[in-house]
Amino acid sequence: MGEIIGQRVRFLLPILGLVALIAVLVAIKFTQISSLMNMGKEMAKAGPPPETVGTAVAQTQVWEGTLSAVGSITAAKGVVLSNDAPGIVPHIYFESGAVVRQGQTLVDLDTSVERAQLASSRAGARNGEDRRDSRGCDHALATHTDDDGRYRGRAFPAHARQRSGRCGP
Repeated sequence: MGEIIGQRVRFLLPILGLVALIAVLVAIKFTQISSLMNMGKEMAKAGPPPETVGTAVAQTQVWEGTLSAVGSITAAKGVVLSNDAPGIVPHIYFESGAVVRQGQTLVDLDTSVERAQLASSRAGARNGEDRRDSRGCDHALATHTDDDGRYRGRAFPAHARQRSGRCGP
C-alpha cells in the first residue's frame, strides 16, 4: 500500500504545482486588467485630452495667379483629320494635343500635279486653245487651291459651259 501512495504523490505533486502556477498567472493578469479598467474610468471622468495646435506668425503675402499641379486631362471634344484626295503631306503645322483656331492651316498636301494642270489650263486659255469634246462641250480644270499652292479642296473636271449640244457629267 505504501507503494500506491508513493505513485499517487508522484503524480499529484506536479499537477498541484501546475495548478498553483496557473493560479498565480491568473491573479497577476487580473490585477493588470483591473488597474487598466480603473485608469480608463478615471480618464473618462477627466474628458478628452486637449487638441494639439500649431501656431505661426501672420504675414502679408502675394497670392499667385496659377497653381502648379500634377495630373492628366482629356479633351471633351476631339477631331479626326482626313483628306479628300490622296497625296503626300509635306508639312504639318500643329502638334498632337495643341489648341487650334478655326481657319488655321493644319496641313499642306503636295499639289504639284494640280498646280501643273492649272498652269496648263491657264496657258491654254491665254493661247486660245479650244477644248471641246465631240458634243461641243468646253472643259476646264476646276481646283480648290490657293495661288500659293495650298490645297483647299479636291481637284475635279468640271464642264465650264455649253457651246452647243448637251453637256453633262
